[in-house]
Amino acid sequence: FLLQMLVQGAGSGIAVLGAQYWGKKQIEPIRKVTSIGMVVGIAISAVMMLVTCCFPSQTISILTNEEAVIAAKLCLEGYTLSEGILYFLNPALSSNFWVPNNRDYVMTIAGHDFYS
Repeated sequence: FLLQMLVQGAGSGIAVLGAQYWGKKQIEPIRKVTSIGMVVGIAISAVMMLVTCCFPSQTISILTNEEAVIAAKLCLEGYTLSEGILYFLNPALSSNFWVPNNRDYVMTIAGHDFYS
């Protein structure tokens, strides 16, 4: 998500500069701006890759809380509270209530309701 936003921002800035040069009928600066944009995009990607590879837990913790990370690790290790759970949702954030109206409630964990 962070990588996408950074690269998209750089790309949008390059597009604006390129459009301005195109309007002036100046082709050579467009090549330079595009080259700079490619280098910036590759540099951002490389930095993000290194940070993510060297500090995976810290990178994940930027986007989520400890409870969610622990739950995800437990699920990946095969731990389950109920074999019958098929659906979950956060009722405070959800706008679709088909699941609560049509499935059996099992439990709530960290604000998320689970249904079989």
